[in-house]
Amino acid sequence: MQWYLCAVTALLLTTGCKKTTCKTLPEPTDPKMEYTELKDRTVGFNSSYSIDLDKDGESDFSFSTLLVGDPILKRDYRQYYISSKFYTNCQVNENEETPVLQRGDKIASAPLEGFHWYNASHVVIAQKIIEMNGTSWSGNWKQVAHAYQPVSILKGDKTYYGWIELSFDIQNERIILHRAAVAKEAGVEVKAGI
Repeated sequence: MQWYLCAVTALLLTTGCKKTTCKTLPEPTDPKMEYTELKDRTVGFNSSYSIDLDKDGESDFSFSTLLVGDPILKRDYRQYYISSKFYTNCQVNENEETPVLQRGDKIASAPLEGFHWYNASHVVIAQKIIEMNGTSWSGNWKQVAHAYQPVSILKGDKTYYGWIELSFDIQNERIILHRAAVAKEAGVEVKAGI
């Protein structure tokens, strides 16, 4: 009986230790990205910062500010901008606004509903309105934290999609640039923040 029990145990041990080859993990479905760490760079009033997103030695997008006075309405505007160049694009709607994306939102050749890809754009993302009786803020980026600006870069006849992660700090009146990325492969859809 003991012999029978030992034989069954040995049989179970040898079949349980069967070697199998490990399956390789599938490649991620998202394209490979070129990341730029912006290290929480701040753009306060009367300053600017440019980003070379595709690492070709030329500025692709810039963030800047401008003071605009309106003598008719008797108010001033402290405006905070994103600007694209001739071969770079932002999505812009008819109200001259850019969309605020969340992590995982898709960025592709088809712009978000109500928006269009525009090159050489200079768009207010937030502005402080200073009047005689107080101040207020406007712009769809005025109270965002770690949101994503969809962007694209044209090289030859190929378009590369990407994003810039930023926040807007109303208390200290500044843009905070966290990081950015652009696809290494042309024409492929990317996801914001991934």
